[in-house]
Amino acid sequence: MILEILRVERMRTRRDRWALAAAVEAVPGVRRVYANQADRTLRVEREDDSSLAAIIQAINDAGYEVAVLA
Repeated sequence: MILEILRVERMRTRRDRWALAAAVEAVPGVRRVYANQADRTLRVEREDDSSLAAIIQAINDAGYEVAVLA
């Protein structure tokens, strides 16, 4: 299991949080998504064989920009 911490500057509302979580949860291999609106981060637990690039693409496709923190 891999933990990714991603920063999404435009995550400011509950609707943003839900949209981002739904987009990332749809990526194969993603186990859990924790969206924190207060610090604008997503904590993503994913399988070893899943793709960080696919997660970033899903976020971009949802209309957000992302930075990988860890």
